Amino acid sequence: MKRTNRQQPETPMMTEDMTRALNDPSASYWLKQTMLDAMKRDPVDSAKDAEVLAALLRGRAEAMLRGGRGNGLYIVTGDFTE
Repeated sequence: MKRTNRQQPETPMMTEDMTRALNDPSASYWLKQTMLDAMKRDPVDSAKDAEVLAALLRGRAEAMLRGGRGNGLYIVTGDFTE
């Protein structure tokens, strides 16, 4: 049975800053693709996940600048779905 009263999802809102970043030739492909992927998700969840990711990546960069793996930096590989 097909639902006829179902509303179409709203078009995701793209801010001027986001549009500017997507059109910036110096912005990385990874950043642009991550922004586009985030547009498909709940904006609050995406923002929270981005903050966590930024903190993790900042910690990794700082650890590498302090001298690498001997200071608590670990290489993680594998499947994270479990």
